[in-house]
Amino acid sequence: MRVRIDESIKWLVKQGLCASTTDGVVATELGRSVSATGMLPSTAMTMLKYIQPLDPKNVESRAFALIHLACASDEFLDNVGKRFLPYPHRGRAEVEAYVTSKNGIPIRLTDERWAHITEEHCELAGMRLDVLETVVNPTRVLLGGYGELLAIRESEPGKYLVVVYRELHDDGFIITAFLTRRISALNRKTRIWPKYQSKNI
Repeated sequence: MRVRIDESIKWLVKQGLCASTTDGVVATELGRSVSATGMLPSTAMTMLKYIQPLDPKNVESRAFALIHLACASDEFLDNVGKRFLPYPHRGRAEVEAYVTSKNGIPIRLTDERWAHITEEHCELAGMRLDVLETVVNPTRVLLGGYGELLAIRESEPGKYLVVVYRELHDDGFIITAFLTRRISALNRKTRIWPKYQSKNI
């Protein structure tokens, strides 16, 4: 339990919600503001990540993403949720998010699959929307070794988010996702989209 508490405190400090002082850990102005909203810290920080870059005059450009983010957040989960939709997904095995790939195929990501992905790649916690957006708006799409597709998008300078998914005839699903700086191995794979750009990212 103590390890989990220490990890949580480190996360709060890293996010700027708390600060370490000689007297211990104290809430920052941002932390106090988030606390006042009643939102979970993870939800608040993910929301901020997508709201801050928005043009105040063109919020509609990300309206769908923001609504999805709010409804798919920990706030509404059956086991820990504090808020509920008029028809919450309690009792359902899982919830699916759908996005459309560059080939026009609906690609799904279930809660169960997302849980597996974040267990294997904990650095992706809080990046569910980034994963979905990478399928919709990748820098490029590569062909994997077993028929799967790899959507790639730069998450920060020199670091890339890779989303592995499979397309069937009329739908598809996300297999896994990961962050990498080792792009040279990906450069050797066959590019599916776009076909007119140079091979290297």
